[in-house]
Amino acid sequence: MRRILLRLSYSGGAFRGSARQKGVRTVQGELEQALGRLGEGGRTLFASRTDAGVHALNAPVAVDVKKRWQPQRLLCALNAHLPEDIRVWAAEEVPSDYNPRYRALRKRYCYLLFVGIAPAAWRGFVYCIKEKLDYEKMCLAARRLEGTHDFSGAIVRQNRKTVWTIERFTLEKAAVCGGEAVCFCLEAKAFGYKMVRSLCGLVVEVGRGAVGAGQVQDVASGRRGWRRVVLPSQGLWLVRVDLEGGRCGWRSSLTYTPIWQPLPPLLRT
Repeated sequence: MRRILLRLSYSGGAFRGSARQKGVRTVQGELEQALGRLGEGGRTLFASRTDAGVHALNAPVAVDVKKRWQPQRLLCALNAHLPEDIRVWAAEEVPSDYNPRYRALRKRYCYLLFVGIAPAAWRGFVYCIKEKLDYEKMCLAARRLEGTHDFSGAIVRQNRKTVWTIERFTLEKAAVCGGEAVCFCLEAKAFGYKMVRSLCGLVVEVGRGAVGAGQVQDVASGRRGWRRVVLPSQGLWLVRVDLEGGRCGWRSSLTYTPIWQPLPPLLRT
């Protein structure tokens, strides 16, 4: 049995998330069906899970195969059997014990917000609002959320962990089609359930004037009452996952280059 590390991109609108679930369409389910059509039924190990409706540009997945596939041939064969909303864009062999879930150094998520009337081609990939936002205050709020904090007031908890570390939280904007595209970029080793969309929702509330930029840490920790705002999943993108090598000293031969071009300064990988 050999292990191949794939890099997936997918449009999440028609999926109930990346992880396999009985009776619903998922990214893992579609990938395993495609492997089955190739005579492979080994394990599939995702580095990071995404919720229903979330998109991905660079999602690492390790798969076990019995046949002696060359990575590039497996890539082409899988794409021939996968639906159009999932593509494999890179593949390489890794040690047989390599599990990307436990080798993630950091993850980058981007949330795309459009102020105005979004281009029709972006439908389903951004969240649109009409009211103007105070961009400078939003940038200040994002900076104040960087570092290690108690985020119990701003995350949807599935376990008892409330203290998380945000390594980077920045905003970028660009004028597009008479409106304004705003990209929220967050980097961390890990994120809590719906944490990215909740923190972006908090920053949007700052932009609307509902929360002061100097209050975000108190709001995020739950020390100040606040109705949690979780932005819709359609604007969220898993942009990349940085991985470390396994025990055998493997290092990825992949280099990161932009793979989605409509907003190159906003979604660079």
